[in-house]
Order: sequence, then C-alpha cells, then structure tokens
Amino acid sequence: DRPNAAAAHRPGLTQVLGAPMKEKYRWLVMFAATIVFALSLFLPALMFHEHEPAPGYLVLLLGWAGIFYGGKVAWFANVAFIFAFLACGLGYFRAARYVSIASIALCSLSFQADEWWFNEGYGTPIASLGLGFYVWTLSLLILAIGSWMLSAPNNSFKPSPLRGLGTD
Repeated sequence: DRPNAAAAHRPGLTQVLGAPMKEKYRWLVMFAATIVFALSLFLPALMFHEHEPAPGYLVLLLGWAGIFYGGKVAWFANVAFIFAFLACGLGYFRAARYVSIASIALCSLSFQADEWWFNEGYGTPIASLGLGFYVWTLSLLILAIGSWMLSAPNNSFKPSPLRGLGTD
C-alpha cells in the first residue's frame, strides 16, 4: 500500500492524447517558436539615444562578439535555443526542457548589456532593450514551456470538466 500509488499510475501525455497527437503538439511548439524567433529578427532589438535601433538580425549576426567586449554572453542563448530546438525535434524532451531553461537564463543576462559596438572605435550606449528582444525572449519561453509539457511524466494539463473542483 503506497500512498502515491494512484499518482504513479496517472496516464502521461502519450496515453491521454495518443502518440500522433503528441507529435502534432511537438511540431506546433517548434513551429510557434520558429515563427516568433523569425519575427524578432525584423524588430528593433536594441534602442539608442544617438543611433538608429539595431534590428534583431544584426544582433544575431554580431552579438557573439560581445564576449570580447566585457564578457557579455547573453547572445549564447541562441546556441542553447538551437540545441533545445534540435532536442525537441528529435524527441529528447527532457533535454530540451533543461537546455531551453539555460537559454532563458542566458537571455536574462541581456539586461546587463550597456553598449553596442557599431565599429571598433567605441561602444554606443544602449538606452533600452527593444521589442525584438522581448519577442525573442517569447520564442525561448514557447520552446521551454512546450518542451516542459512534452517531458512531463504525468499529464498535469489533461482536459477535465471538473478541474479545479478538488476532483484531480
């Protein structure tokens, strides 16, 4: 007699929704993360007082160099995102969950960025993070939440008309 015996036999996502539905959900998560990520590339990611905003695609192309300018590593959230994306696509949902959480942690370091280097002479002070940054962060969150839901051992989001009434 184990007190959690009923909890141990809760059906998982695959048992409740079926493998084909889980596959559809996986591709939906990956599609949404990709579309939102792509959208972030065309929005202003960094705002300046004395310069035009830097679009997301420019930050994606050149942001890796931040490691040489004060050890800024937030850009490497993109690398973690790619690994998490690949893990999710290959069905390694638990790995995708952990790596996507790491990508969000790296992304949060963006708030430490204080200047952007348009040339090798001097850095331009960053006034604020733009909409592109927040949309980029949303793409990381979509993948993290989606991979978390896909890797859950039990289906905590199982549809139930009585959810919230103490019947779970």
